[in-house]
Parts: sequence; structure tokens; C-alpha cells
Amino acid sequence: MGDGPPGEVEMEGTAGGSSMVMREEEGGLSSDLKSLTIKLATQGPHKTLPTPRLIQLLFNGVYMLKTTAAIYVWEHPYYPQLYFPASVLHSYFAARSADLQISPGENIAHPENPAQIFATQWTIIVRKKKIDKVVCFANKESLPEKARELAGLVRIDFASVDQWFEESTPIFVHPKDPFKRVDILQSTRHVVVKLPLGRGSHNPTSADAAVTTSEANNNTASNTGPGATSAREGEEYHEEEEEEAEDEESNYRVIADTFSSMHLYETGLPCRFYIPLTRVDASVLRKSSTKTSCPYKGAACYYDVVLPSSPSSPNPTSPQQESEGRKDEIVFKDIIWYYPTPLLESAKISDLVCFYNEKVRIEVDGEVLEQPVTPFSRGGAGGEDKEKFLLSSLSSSSLLLDGQIHKRERGEGDGNAGAGAGAGEDVLDMGSLGKPLGPLKEERGSEG
Repeated sequence: MGDGPPGEVEMEGTAGGSSMVMREEEGGLSSDLKSLTIKLATQGPHKTLPTPRLIQLLFNGVYMLKTTAAIYVWEHPYYPQLYFPASVLHSYFAARSADLQISPGENIAHPENPAQIFATQWTIIVRKKKIDKVVCFANKESLPEKARELAGLVRIDFASVDQWFEESTPIFVHPKDPFKRVDILQSTRHVVVKLPLGRGSHNPTSADAAVTTSEANNNTASNTGPGATSAREGEEYHEEEEEEAEDEESNYRVIADTFSSMHLYETGLPCRFYIPLTRVDASVLRKSSTKTSCPYKGAACYYDVVLPSSPSSPNPTSPQQESEGRKDEIVFKDIIWYYPTPLLESAKISDLVCFYNEKVRIEVDGEVLEQPVTPFSRGGAGGEDKEKFLLSSLSSSSLLLDGQIHKRERGEGDGNAGAGAGAGEDVLDMGSLGKPLGPLKEERGSEG
């Protein structure tokens, strides 16, 4: 069920402060589920919201619950979980007792006052198959004031259920945030994506500056009038600015260049620019083995970008060299994602590729966009350790990619930089998009 050592079970969507892996203890109650329950009982949820949507849970071939009385509970600020009134479960199960049973287990108490019971762990039995990562919160009298919104509510671990549904639509990864909106707009603005080159790029040094200053002084001394001296100094200053701008540009490589893109606006996140793969420099792409799922967009695949560590280094050409990871290359891991078959609501981005704004340099109509600092900035060009915001809310099979919490799907060879890549021309696996362009020329005429 993941990469954890024996005896460990992954847990998805736990509150901040819990670890990334649930360690099972006797009786089926994990230490992390217990910690989450105590945290919610003492600090309360961030917010709650009833929903009239029909929520259905399918487990072991049985709809173990159908209700319009579910409640969104934000255990952390980033997305909700769905909780259910205990009375609803008791009523639903009582009418189907041949297939569904509830077995109360260990009580979860205040760590400093064992007499104060916060919640009870349940085991739900569906046709002899069990779900034991279930917690039922106590009544209002037993809970601190901050947590009374949770009184009598039941939390069922999302990953333990075979499939969740809103009405008859599957829910993937975690429940969607009802306050989040996704708009996808077609654009003809000029979008250029660049990445920094490695060592060997020219950077002005203090010696360069000293030479420039000396030359400027000599030139100034050779002029005879105050006006001429001032003009010469201004000319030298302007030339230095131009040289610095050229030096800065030489430190970057154009990875994508297009006048046709889809701009995805998602509540709380920077605009994401989805670009045709044919407008990306194919020579720097390397297929990644990473696959993830997003509740708003569907299943995603990834590319790494591989650049030479210095301008004089050749581009990687051998799949064998790529998988081994050469010393003369810089790998931007999983920096590009795309959705081959997105959910219907996101169909406009099908097979278009997108880069992390946080990690690349993006220019729109000639203006360099500021790299945003978001909860999803993770090292590289976009920040260093901003992912800590939700680290403990992810299972070891989950990733923070595409600005979302994703469930990772692992295949053979995962963890190898070149895993999933075939030999020769199959490395890029361009699918139905045809042969991509080589290194791009920034020409508008090539756009349709």
C-alpha cells in the first residue's frame, strides 16, 4: 500500500501536526489518527459547512452510506474532509444490518485528563470486511467549546473507502473545496518560459566593474567641456546597463514560447499557463515516472527538464545517460505536468503542459512575472521549504504537485530519474501530438 515499512499504513488528508505515515497500534487505532482527534478536540476545526449534496460511499461492493446530511470539516485551511452525523450512520446501518455493522472500540481521551472522553474509535464492518480508521466524536458536554461543532460527528478515513461520490460523480484524492473555483480561459498573449543555466554562465565580477570604472574615468578626462563629460558618463552608464541586461538574459534558456495558451485561474493560486507541447523545446524534456491525481482536473503525468550545467556542455541525448544522471546536467524534477484525459470540467487543458510559476521564469507580453510564494513553493527557483505547510497532511503516496494535493501512483522503477522511459525515440512519448519542435526560435509567425 505504499513505501512504508511493514506495519505502517498510509493516511491521506490528516491535519497538520500528524506525521506522513500512520503507524498501526493494537486495536487498529493509529497513533496519527489519535493525535489528529486530540488536536481537533482541543483546538477545534478551522471551519465547518453542511452540504445538501448526496454523498455516497462504496466499499466492498456495497453502498455503505448514502446521505444528504454530510458536513464539510476543514481540519486544516487547505481543503475539507466529509464528516457524518453518527445518528445517520446508525439509522442507515440498522436498516441494513445483514451487511453493515458498527463495532465501537478504544476511547480517545484528553491526554491530561483520562476521564474526559473526546471520541471513540469505530470499526465498520461491511460484509465481513473492516474499516477501522473511523472516529466518532463525543457529545457537546464532553468536548471543549472550540470543538463543539464536531459533537456527534463521524470521520471515516477517505483512503479506506473504495470510492466516494458526490451525487453519482466520483471524488478523487480528497473532497473538493466548495469555495474553490477553476476558470480556464483561452489566450493569445505571448508567453515565454525560461529556466536558469548552471555554472559557467557569465556573471559580472568586481574586476569587471573596476575595469569599466577605470575606462570611464579615462574617457571623462579626455573630454574638455562639462557638458561633454556628463554626456560621456551617461553613455558609459547606459552601456553598462545594456551589458548587465544581456548578461542576465544569457543566464536563462528558453524552454517554451507560444502565442496560444490556456490560462487556468484557481482560487488561492497563481494563474497557471497551459502551453501546447509543440511549443516546448523537446531536446530538454525527459519523461518522468511520476503519476498523480487531482480532484479538480484528473490524472496527471510529468516531464523533467534536463539542462547542461554549463553553456558549453552538450544537451543530453542518450536515454542511458539520462537515467544515470550525469554530473554535467541539471535536472528540474517533475517541473512540467499535463493531463492526458482530464475531468470534463477541465477538458480545455487536455494534453497541454504547464510549468511551476514558483520555479521558472515566465514572461507574458515581454513582462517578467514575479515568482509567487505559495504554499506549494518547493526549493529550486521558487523557494526552499514552503511545502512544510501541509507536509504532515500527506501520505507517503501523496505529492504536492500542480498546486494541489495529489495521490501518487507508483510503477516499476519509480524513483529512478529515467524510469518509465523507453529507448531511443520513445523517451519523450509524444502520443498523438506529433513530433514536437526542436530548440525554439522566438517567432510569432509559426503560431496558428
